[in-house]
Amino acid sequence: MIPTFNRAIFLDRALRSLVLQSNQNFSVVITDNHSSDLTNKVVAEYSSKLNISFIESRTNSGAVTNWQRGLNATKSKWVKVLYSDDWLEPNALEELSNFVQFNSLDIGICGAYGHLSNEVRVWVGESFLNLKWKDLVPKMVQGKITASASCALIKTEHAIEGLESNYLDRLAYETAIGPDLLMLYWSAIKGGNVGYLSKPLINMNASDDSISVVLGEKLRPLYAHSIIIGCHLNNCQIEKKELKILNHWIKEGVLLRRIPELIKTPGRISIYLIIKTWPYRGLLLFKRKLTLYFRKF
Repeated sequence: MIPTFNRAIFLDRALRSLVLQSNQNFSVVITDNHSSDLTNKVVAEYSSKLNISFIESRTNSGAVTNWQRGLNATKSKWVKVLYSDDWLEPNALEELSNFVQFNSLDIGICGAYGHLSNEVRVWVGESFLNLKWKDLVPKMVQGKITASASCALIKTEHAIEGLESNYLDRLAYETAIGPDLLMLYWSAIKGGNVGYLSKPLINMNASDDSISVVLGEKLRPLYAHSIIIGCHLNNCQIEKKELKILNHWIKEGVLLRRIPELIKTPGRISIYLIIKTWPYRGLLLFKRKLTLYFRKF
């Protein structure tokens, strides 16, 4: 599935990488969020080379709705999201498909090449099998797993649930958390069996105007916030050292107002999260009381 909006120049590269896949047992769903560029022309050029379903929106309905349209049109058991400005290595789909099937996984995540303005970084991390949600969270926080739906092969049913959940859908609008992360986190919670393949199979555009940079750098606090939300939904346990990592990671964007009992009383505690985004500099974007569970320390 390729959600896109005014990315015709990059979409050509993404589709070309699909034509070159060693495993051609797939179909392509492209959801266009009312583009005004040459997206139609690019799709038409590849319609004879790939099995493409092209869904055009008459209005720009937002990222979440655009993703929902694509997921609901997906007919296969598995879905692989590809950002329109990213592209795949020739063996990406074959390797990911074999990885999830051989290991009976609900989600398979791989490493990536990060293409910055003046360099290419390799993000691979460490290989893991049969991870559960509470074990996946700290590895994402610590950067040991590439936390992007662009690097994941997910069971379609879990992906659809991830974006159709009223609670998570509301979070996407209230906090600007990307639908990719909501889908990935919820799929991990519902599926529960995650594997990570430490091979760079995806090429991620990380230029100054890419979605990866905008959400991953300028709105980095929201990544951490969504991890906390995911833990809350699944009653995960977070160790004190992991909380320190989160605090360090989001210190300029999120203020944790911890009640006095936080350190003194292990167990069930409540905190308030105030999310302040980079562009709005101090604007109160989201405030909600959460309940987290902490191991004794």
